[in-house]
Amino acid sequence: MVYSLLLARFFVSIAALSLFVMRPSHLGEAYNSIGIAIFFLSSMMAMVFSRNIADRVQKAWLPVLAFVLFWVYVFFHAQILGVSSVFVFYTVLLSLFIGAACLIIFSSYELTKQFTTFFVTLVGCLGFSSLLTFLIGFILPMSELVYGKLSIPTYPTGDLLVPLSLGYNQISTPWGVVYRLGGFWREVGIAQAIFCWALVVVLSSKGLRFRKLLIMGCIGGAIATQSTLAYSNLALVLALYLLFISKVRFIHKFLLVLILSPVFLSLVWFSVTDESVGLAAKIDGVSFSDRMIAIQYALSFLSENPWGYGMYGNSGVIRTNAGINLIASSGALGVVGVLLYLISMAAAVYDRENMMPKLVAFLPIFLTSLTSQPLIDSLGVAVILMMPVCLMGVEARKPTTVLGASAARLRTAEKSSKAYERLETRRIR
Repeated sequence: MVYSLLLARFFVSIAALSLFVMRPSHLGEAYNSIGIAIFFLSSMMAMVFSRNIADRVQKAWLPVLAFVLFWVYVFFHAQILGVSSVFVFYTVLLSLFIGAACLIIFSSYELTKQFTTFFVTLVGCLGFSSLLTFLIGFILPMSELVYGKLSIPTYPTGDLLVPLSLGYNQISTPWGVVYRLGGFWREVGIAQAIFCWALVVVLSSKGLRFRKLLIMGCIGGAIATQSTLAYSNLALVLALYLLFISKVRFIHKFLLVLILSPVFLSLVWFSVTDESVGLAAKIDGVSFSDRMIAIQYALSFLSENPWGYGMYGNSGVIRTNAGINLIASSGALGVVGVLLYLISMAAAVYDRENMMPKLVAFLPIFLTSLTSQPLIDSLGVAVILMMPVCLMGVEARKPTTVLGASAARLRTAEKSSKAYERLETRRIR
């Protein structure tokens, strides 16, 4: 049984590692199918070795069902509208494999805990590496820290920097020319959202190993992205965690809010007004204008045709970045598609016993998807949203059954054990 547990944990850790070979990771842009294949096969192997392990079974069907239904709708919606893109069938097929693997992993308490712990630890370590690279850059020129390149056809950027950081591009800041470090995600805007998500998970999981280092890594990783949303998202999750999740006494909480409010407001102010990485630097740039044009076009089309023109389809008007964020994608998905997507996200976030931590962790990813990054067809994001946030808190839940034995047999065994103990006590007396 011990070997079975170790092998199950090994394969589910491989499944967690495969998220870095799926979209929206950097390597996922070129090897997405391979990453999903590894994810699915690893989850199957984990299921095989966990069959005889006493385990708690959790209800994971709701988020998986909502996720699969959304992509089934996308497929039939596109077919009805005559969209002939192979990407529709390709993405829907992959979503079925993702759904099956998630159902296997998130139905098991042991697999869920190992999967989430391993993934969050990897994210925290990559963030810590980015922080070290960012700090070393104040002492040594960034060019001396580059030791390789991890480029793919669609994203030629990808310099590897000491110790294990991925450079997205270089920008001029008040403190010199620095790399924007993406933590092995496709873009720094995506990386900051995942670092902020992981930060809430680590803060909410009191028994996690190396917790303080992982907190430092998640915060440092988000800052090192030099992303416009990073600073405001950091301020948001830290403020919400302090106000609604932390167990600090009210008077202490009030004093902390009073002391830290200037810091939170400064982060938001910096993300808006800074002319190197803030919103002020992008208002006159191509990045901001492309998003605004795509959003205006989508809303205009949606007001005339609420049904949409189909995922990966073409409405007949030449445009760029039609799916650059959720609002811009609404023209393709239509009103029903957007609602189903929001329902799938809500189902992934729903956690009756830990609703507030899950919601706070969800906000950075949702805001990033809503305004700045194309995350709808990045299936790895759906997996991340299904992960639990309070890793230690889940232990308090009552098991619904035990693998290898029914709940009725378990209760009978417990009663027999107690009866035997009472009998032995009487005999000794």
